[in-house]
Amino acid sequence: MAEEERQQARRELDKAKRLAFAFAPVEDPAPEGEKKKPVPKISIPHLRSQAKVHLAMGDLNAAYADAEQVYLAVNQKAGYISMRTDDLEETEALRDTIGKMRDEARQ
Repeated sequence: MAEEERQQARRELDKAKRLAFAFAPVEDPAPEGEKKKPVPKISIPHLRSQAKVHLAMGDLNAAYADAEQVYLAVNQKAGYISMRTDDLEETEALRDTIGKMRDEARQ
C-alpha cells in the first residue's frame, strides 16, 4: 500500500512539474555578436505555482527565489493602491514558510 501511495505521489509531482513549467519562458542563447532578446515576463500566479512545485521537489533555493519574485510583484501592486491585500498576505506567508524551511535545511 505504501509503495502505491509513493508512486501516486510521484505521478502527481511529475504532473505538477509539467504543468508549472510548461509555459515558463525559456531563455534562448543569442548568436555571438548579437544582443539577447528579453525573456517574456512570467505571470504572478504562474510564479507562485512554480514556487510550490519547487518546494514539493525539495529545491528550496529555487522555491524561495520564485516566492521572492512573487512577493516583490504583489507588494509593488499593493503599494500602488496603499493597501495590504489578501494576495499580499498569502504571498508573504508562502515566502516566510519557504524561507524558514530553507534556513532549517542549512543548519
